[in-house]
Amino acid sequence: MYKHTFVKKDLQDRLRAIGKDANGTKKDLQKRCEDNEIAISEMRRKVKEGWMGKPKGMLQVLWERGFIDPTVEVSEIYKANKEKGEKDENGNLIAGTALREMIAKLPDFLNEKTLLQFHAEARSRDHPDGCQVMFDRSPKCHPELAGEGIEYD
Repeated sequence: MYKHTFVKKDLQDRLRAIGKDANGTKKDLQKRCEDNEIAISEMRRKVKEGWMGKPKGMLQVLWERGFIDPTVEVSEIYKANKEKGEKDENGNLIAGTALREMIAKLPDFLNEKTLLQFHAEARSRDHPDGCQVMFDRSPKCHPELAGEGIEYD
């Protein structure tokens, strides 16, 4: 819990609500509110922010789905370089142990359309002549592999 002091606009609104003068500095408004037994602050609970409206990382998604051991500290996972994958005793990467590989195999990530695919399909649906736009995935930064119709230098 913490003490939140109302800003000038809040104090003005509270004074106007009871028909009092709402002009002046914040200090004047606070004094006027105190004289009229209007609170100038309140106790509020600190809110622990969650994931609402924020992107999650690979580690969080995999942890929520049970791929990450909850007893292991996050710092230990990064120290073990799990993002790139675990290595065997010879220093070779073990297939399927990198976070990126693990998340790429999840069905909802496999079936996710790229932004370009989404817009191509949307244009096809909305085109008045019924023109169909077909778009197949091509590697990023390699337009030479994309085929005809792609211009590059």
